[in-house]
Amino acid sequence: MHDLTVYARGVGSDLTLSSAISGLTQTTLIAQGDLNIDGTTLDSQMLRVAAGTNINVGVNAPVTITGNEATLLIPNSGTGNIAGDANITLNPAGNLALNGANGLSLTVDNSDGGHIGQSATILLSSPNLTAGSLNMFINNRNGGSIGSSAQVLCNLTGALTTQGDVNIGSSNRNDGLGGGTMATDALVNIQANSISVGGVFDGFVSANAGGRVGGLALIRLNVAGDIHSGGGTLLENQATGFNVVGGPFIAPGLIVGDALISVSAANLTSDAFISSDVSDQSGGINGNAGITFNVTGAIAAPEVDFFVGGSAGHIGGNALVFVNAGSLSAPTTGFFFQVGNGNGASIGGSAAVDVTATSLSGDSLFAGITSDNGGTIGSTAGVIFNISGISTFAHDATFEITGSDGAQAAAIDINGGIYNVGGTFNGFIDGNGGFNLNNATIAADIVKIGVFGANGSLRIGGGSISATGISANTLLHLYALGSNGIVDFVSDVMLTSSGSVPVIAAKTVTIETGVTVTIGGSGPANVYATNANYTGSGGNGSTRGTFGGLGATTQPLGGQPPFDSPTTARAGTKQGKSVVSGGGRVPAIRVSDSSQLASLLDNAAPSPNGKVRISPHGRSRNQSMQGGTRTRPAEIHRSVDARARSGVLASRFQ
Repeated sequence: MHDLTVYARGVGSDLTLSSAISGLTQTTLIAQGDLNIDGTTLDSQMLRVAAGTNINVGVNAPVTITGNEATLLIPNSGTGNIAGDANITLNPAGNLALNGANGLSLTVDNSDGGHIGQSATILLSSPNLTAGSLNMFINNRNGGSIGSSAQVLCNLTGALTTQGDVNIGSSNRNDGLGGGTMATDALVNIQANSISVGGVFDGFVSANAGGRVGGLALIRLNVAGDIHSGGGTLLENQATGFNVVGGPFIAPGLIVGDALISVSAANLTSDAFISSDVSDQSGGINGNAGITFNVTGAIAAPEVDFFVGGSAGHIGGNALVFVNAGSLSAPTTGFFFQVGNGNGASIGGSAAVDVTATSLSGDSLFAGITSDNGGTIGSTAGVIFNISGISTFAHDATFEITGSDGAQAAAIDINGGIYNVGGTFNGFIDGNGGFNLNNATIAADIVKIGVFGANGSLRIGGGSISATGISANTLLHLYALGSNGIVDFVSDVMLTSSGSVPVIAAKTVTIETGVTVTIGGSGPANVYATNANYTGSGGNGSTRGTFGGLGATTQPLGGQPPFDSPTTARAGTKQGKSVVSGGGRVPAIRVSDSSQLASLLDNAAPSPNGKVRISPHGRSRNQSMQGGTRTRPAEIHRSVDARARSGVLASRFQ
């Protein structure tokens, strides 16, 4: 026999199979009620299963499945109405290998106005899974409604290995009939001993363009060993106002509870990119929004980015980007760690970017909180980097908080580490806040650290700072120009600039008693201050801290060169100023019958997702596209959520 079709026709008709099937090219099993398979063997090159309510395979007795491809589908789109649960449970006996191009597809299709009265769940449990591709998808787009939770659960005790893509998630996107709704939680849980994906690995929860998740939206990836993708890794939890590239705005998406992404692994690597975002651009997340990565070894890909927030969105709780790894590497495009909150967006709690690692190496680095153009933060805004080893960047490294006056307090803390930067080391807070360097060593072509609020402070404790390039435009600027601004040296430090003398400018410059600031390079430092709290070098003697090495000269505040312009001053004389060359580049961007049911089965796999990267050149949002794009067909929209001063991290839409 070549093909076999078994159809339990009639409303509520169930199909139960416990007889062995072997040697077939295609097996199609259809029931308009429940479909149960237990205690048997299914040997068919293509297995296609569809049911009106629930599909249970191997739940009560082991089922052995062999073949090339398997598709399990609950088709409930359009006028479909399931009063209770809609569940797909696949629990094969032993390892599962489906190495055809389409591999394994598990889909609950509740799109286009379909209704499920209770929960929708997809559960895959197996020791090891090897497949051409893997799709696990609850499709609740375009007016679908689910009366309780939507859960997509992939629980493997061994390895997940695919030659192609892996797409695991749920979507409430509005495609014209309105956003889909899930009354409670939307959960995606992926557990395995290791994961190796030949194509793109995509985990997602979407409430975009008017979609709604009534409780918690969670993507959790828990892997004891390594995670690797050949085509890129995307983890996306979104409640935005858009569903197509470039807009237009449709309706705010909403996640009523927390929106979280949690990843733990030994190593996380990709040949293309690693990208994770929790986005509320023009939408809302009423609870906390957070990304947490705990990787004991390496996070490594040509491009690595982490983003929480969005332009004109609302987060009711805290916004967090937390990354803890042994090492991080991003040689092509570099790193992005960002909380975005501009254009009238709001975060009800705190905003934080917190990175701990032994080392980072890559093209460039951006770590910041962008809350400009009316963004507000109900509590604190903080960027914290805890680095114990050597970090190297071919071009720029930027740490910044914009719109800091919209927060209750703001601080950037660089704790430890050696930063070797081929271009410019930028440290920037546009309003009130504190920039704290604690035993950090910085070597860059250009070093510029400035805090510009009335009560801005720059505190330097230990380590060294040097601008070592041979260009005449090389500079070292440490500025706190507010009416109560202070540059405070709290432990010994060395400042060196070979192309021009270091410039320190603040209302108050203090060297604490017992502290020595050693000046090296081309000449004495130029200090511009109203209150020069140190001994010697023109200080007022109020402390016993001193300048050592080549020393310093003190001049009144107001005569300093612009923060973004170098000085060629020598030995305390004010010289002409020239334009900064830049010191690097901006990162690249960037059912009526069985035949009808069979046709649905042929098209059950969800489309793969993609992303577009956009890069602005200024401190504004909603920029036009500036360069190349990286795309995959169909589903994801990446809006423009510009990051100030050094590139952009845009958001994607499922």
